Amino acid sequence: MDNLHIGLIACCIILQSTVWAATNACPSNICQCRELEIASRLETEVICNIGDNKGYVPVLKSFNQPISSLYLSRIELTRLGNLTFQRLSSVRELYLNDNDLIRIEARAFTGIDSTIELLDLQHNRLRNLKFLTTHNFAQLRTLLLRDNQLTAITPGSLSLLPALETLNLDENKLSGRLDFLQQPSLKSLADINLDANRFTEIVPEDFVFINNLRSLLVNRNQLQDINFLSHPKFAQLQGFSAAYNNLDDVNQTLFSNKNLLKWIDLTGNRLTNADFLSMCSLKRLEEVYLSYNRIPYLPLDSFQATNTLSIFAIDNNLLQTLPRCALLRFYPRMQHFDISNNPMQCNCSLSWLQSPHDISTDRHSECANIEFTTTDTYQTHQCGDPPACLTNNSCDPAMSYKYVDYESLTSLANIKLEHKTLVSENPSAGYREAASLTIVILSAYSAILFPS
Repeated sequence: MDNLHIGLIACCIILQSTVWAATNACPSNICQCRELEIASRLETEVICNIGDNKGYVPVLKSFNQPISSLYLSRIELTRLGNLTFQRLSSVRELYLNDNDLIRIEARAFTGIDSTIELLDLQHNRLRNLKFLTTHNFAQLRTLLLRDNQLTAITPGSLSLLPALETLNLDENKLSGRLDFLQQPSLKSLADINLDANRFTEIVPEDFVFINNLRSLLVNRNQLQDINFLSHPKFAQLQGFSAAYNNLDDVNQTLFSNKNLLKWIDLTGNRLTNADFLSMCSLKRLEEVYLSYNRIPYLPLDSFQATNTLSIFAIDNNLLQTLPRCALLRFYPRMQHFDISNNPMQCNCSLSWLQSPHDISTDRHSECANIEFTTTDTYQTHQCGDPPACLTNNSCDPAMSYKYVDYESLTSLANIKLEHKTLVSENPSAGYREAASLTIVILSAYSAILFPS
């Protein structure tokens, strides 16, 4: 037991291999072997109950046939010794998650360092990553380090990971700069998870060598702003999540170059506007999560650039009405649409919803006013058919004007807003035509300025 120390007397190893020769007999005295059909292919599962004074090393050295995946999970490992995997050069995926690993020796991965593609070290007690600096992990694409005890990562710790695409550092105690990302070898890094740490600021300089970042998760940190997103380094983002931070406002220009962005999650902050939803760059937006903020309204031209919205959650905010023409074209086919727990004023401006209380996919919200009861329908109050929505929008440079819903605008004017764009009246169509006229609304009775 000099190379690999364990905390349990009875443990198990699960090995999966696409090749299992009859000459490589199962060590029946300590293991049970069986063939499984997984995804239309045969693999061999080996479960080894190691007795006292036997250790793992003799078992690991006894397998001479190719092994694609090696599972050493949930067996209370505390230390990996040198040359532990020396005879297992065919291993592509190594799972060491859910143990008590405190120390990994410098040469522990000798033999598999040049072939391993996935290394799972989640839910252990690692305090440093020195073991990554003594091997050239030429093929390692996924490194999972969630829920360890990392408080800092020394610059250079990730310098020998030229193929790394996914890095998960969720649920550690990291803070300060992300200077450990400043490595030329990380040019392939695409997905980074920094959730549940202690970061207060992110600067784009730390991403200097990362050119194709696909997703960035910084949920449950202490960020005051996300202004770093305006840097061109983040132009390739497809997903961004900064839920449960300390964000008070989001400048809509942060998303001006995010033509590939598909999902945004800003749940649980203190946002007071969602103006970025009208950005013409958000052409591929599919999912938006803005729950538990302080947003009182949605822009009349929300989602004007996209045709792909399928999930929209803005529950637990301060909404009183909705821009009908912005949402109606998505509403019938949306997978999830939740505006529950908002002080909605259920009048005819919301008649495009199926009923006054159908303001979430779960139907668990009520109207803030008492004009309608939860058993009423809009037909009961003879709202009539709402005017049709025209398709013009400001995202087309050839169009100088856009049309918005009169009813939604009327309801919106009852909310105290500042520096919002109003529109000139077009009585014959029942709409108002936007003239890019910026004024301040002090109340529902504020003067409305019309262009000459």
